[in-house]
Amino acid sequence: MPESKEIHKLIGQLRDDHDFFMIELAAVVKQLRALCSRDQPGGLREVREKIDAVGRRLDAHNALEESRVYHWAALLLDPPAQIALNENIRRELENLPPRFRKSNRDE
Repeated sequence: MPESKEIHKLIGQLRDDHDFFMIELAAVVKQLRALCSRDQPGGLREVREKIDAVGRRLDAHNALEESRVYHWAALLLDPPAQIALNENIRRELENLPPRFRKSNRDE
């Protein structure tokens, strides 16, 4: 069973990761729009570096979630709370915008 201090630390780290992803990806989109409007293909190297940095951090982030955090629900929640969590996750997945749904990416 993980200790409360460990849980808070890892959840804080994951939250920081999410903030990083959103900030960096928003900056990349803004940068791409600017590049397209100025027709400057040389600026794509910097965009690629930012995307690579996000990818590396996302890999580490996902490994942490999958190896530790996802298992905590079974350890920390009683069965009714686990059922409620699963229902909330299912509802969130059903509410994904169409552009994020797997079937659209596979076409």
